[in-house]
Amino acid sequence: MSLTLREIISQVKNTNKFVNADNKITNKYIYSLLKKHRDYLIKQLDGKFELIRLRYLFQTLSCVDLIPAPTINECCGVKSPWTIYRTKEKLPTLVNSVMGPLFRRVTSIDGTEDLTEITPFEWNRKIEDTNFKYNKYYYYFYSDGYLYFPNIQWKKIKIEGYFDDDIEDINCACEDTEIGCTSMLDKEFRIPEYILTLCIDNVNKELFNYYQRIPQDDDDINKNTNRKN
Repeated sequence: MSLTLREIISQVKNTNKFVNADNKITNKYIYSLLKKHRDYLIKQLDGKFELIRLRYLFQTLSCVDLIPAPTINECCGVKSPWTIYRTKEKLPTLVNSVMGPLFRRVTSIDGTEDLTEITPFEWNRKIEDTNFKYNKYYYYFYSDGYLYFPNIQWKKIKIEGYFDDDIEDINCACEDTEIGCTSMLDKEFRIPEYILTLCIDNVNKELFNYYQRIPQDDDDINKNTNRKN
C-alpha cells in the first residue's frame, strides 16, 4: 500500500528531529529530495518492463485532446501519408527509466483500441515497407513533452503513465467535478515499494549533511545562550 506524501515527510522529519518550530527545511524541499532520489533509483533498474507490471505507480489521464500537429512543427522528421496528430497541450512531467518516459498504456478514449509505442526512426522504416498497407496497428511516439500520432486522426486519447506528480486535479478539471482538490500532502507518493526505504535513507543522509551546513542566525545563538543561563 502506497504512503501519502505527508506520512513519508513525517518519517523524514522525525528521523532528523526536524519537528521544532524553528526548522529551516520545508516540506517542499523534502519533497524535491524524495523525487530526486526516486528518479535516480528508478534509472538504476534494469528497464521499463519491470516497472510496467507495478500498476499502482501509474495514473490515467482520461481525456487528452488531440490536434493536427502545427505545420511549423516538423514532427521530428516523421514521414506520413496522413495528417500527423499531437496532444494539444504538453503532458505532465513523467518519470523516466533508462529507456525514456514511462507509459503503460495509450488507448482510444473508450479503452478499446491500444496504440503501440514507436520511435520516429522505427516509424519511418515501417512506412517505407511495401507491406505497410496491411499493418493494422496504431502508433504513437513521445517528443518534447507531447505525444504524436502518425496514423490516427482522433479527437481524444487516454494515457496511462508514471507521472512525476499526482494528476488528480487535472482529471477533476476534465470531468468538471465539484469535488475539491486534495492537498498535495495527502496524495500518494508513487514509488516502487522495494526502493522506498532506500529512497528515504538517501534523503535522510542528504538532509543530515545539509542541516549541518546551515549557519545559525543571531536569534538562534541568543536562544541557545539564554537556555544555558
